[in-house]
Amino acid sequence: MDKSLRRLCGFSGSHRIPGSDRFSRAFAEFAEVRLAERCHEALIQAHLGDQLIGHVSRDSTAIEAREKPAAKTAEEKKADEAAKAAAKAARVGEVAPGAGKCAHPNPKHVSKNNRTCRSPG
Repeated sequence: MDKSLRRLCGFSGSHRIPGSDRFSRAFAEFAEVRLAERCHEALIQAHLGDQLIGHVSRDSTAIEAREKPAAKTAEEKKADEAAKAAAKAARVGEVAPGAGKCAHPNPKHVSKNNRTCRSPG
């Protein structure tokens, strides 16, 4: 066996290296008393104490997705147009078509954008 490997494993000098059965029994005992876990815990406590270590894990799994959005139904298109009209009316201080009367006491008032309220009826 290589001298460097013997030294790294703790077998310096001309001592006989134990057989595989002895290693097997020793490692079974280490596993039973959870020696590796206790050593790891002691190492962490000695060097880090109660510090919290944060890290970011990123998953690069491919996700199947469409390149283009799915086509909208006629109902979805109408709902989108109504929502856009209401949003536009809210931005310019107007009442969206079919939304009812203007909430202001004077329906001909001038909004912040200098637009006249166009309340129906």
